[in-house]
Amino acid sequence: MALPQRSDLRTYARLLADQDSSDFPTDTQYNLYLDKGARKVWWDLRVAGWPVNFASTVITATGATQYALSGGSPSVTTQVASIHGVYFLQGSDFYPLHRINEGKRAALMSSTFQPSGYAGWYDYRVDPTTGPTVEILPKPTAGTYRVDYISEFPGFASDSDTWYGPAGSDVLVSCWAAYLAVRKEGPARLPEAQALLADYKDELAEVVNRASWADMRNPAQIRDVNSEFNRYSFDYPLAGPDPAGYY
Repeated sequence: MALPQRSDLRTYARLLADQDSSDFPTDTQYNLYLDKGARKVWWDLRVAGWPVNFASTVITATGATQYALSGGSPSVTTQVASIHGVYFLQGSDFYPLHRINEGKRAALMSSTFQPSGYAGWYDYRVDPTTGPTVEILPKPTAGTYRVDYISEFPGFASDSDTWYGPAGSDVLVSCWAAYLAVRKEGPARLPEAQALLADYKDELAEVVNRASWADMRNPAQIRDVNSEFNRYSFDYPLAGPDPAGYY
C-alpha cells in the first residue's frame, strides 16, 4: 500500500465526516484540520513510546549563562518538543551530561565548585524571546557541547506531502480532522462529532498496540546515564544513583 499523502487524508476525512459531496469546510480549512490532527497524532504516539527521530546542534561554550538552540550549529529553527540528550564532545568521544537536580543548583553555580575538566550538568528552558535554551553547569568558558533534540511535527506544506506514521495512524489523522469539521457544522451534528472522537480513541489503542511490534527483536532498555559506555538511541532516559549526590 502506498504511503498516504495529504490529499488522501483529506479525501478520507471528508468521507468519515459525511462531507464527501460538499465543499464545506473548504479544502483550505480541512488542510488546517489535518495539520492539527497530524500534530495530535504525533504527540499521542510519542507519549505512547513511538521512537521519534531526533536532530542535533552543537554549542560552543563561551562562559555565558544560557545558550539558545537557535544560535547552535546548525541553527534550530523548528519548534522543539523535547531534549533527547546533551553531551560534551572531546574529539570523537561523547560524555553525557545529567539533568540538574535543583537542590544542587547553588553548589554548581558557586565558584568554589571544582569541575572535572568539563561541565557535567544541564538545564533546559524555553525563553519567550529566544526560544529553547540550555544552561550548562558548572559554567564552562570553552568546550563543545552537542544537544540532541526532537522537533514537533512540522505540518503539511502541500497535498503531495506524505504521512510517515506507523500503520493505521493515517486513519487517526483523518478521523481527528473529520471530528473538527463535523463540530464546525454546529450543535445539530455534535453527537456525530462525539462518535468520531470515540472512534479516534478506539483506533489509537489499536495503532499503539500494533506499533509495539515495530522492532520484533530488540525491546527498549532503561538507559543508565551513569554508565561509562555509550548509550543506545532508543534507550529510556533514566538516571541511576549518584555517589556524589548531584543528580
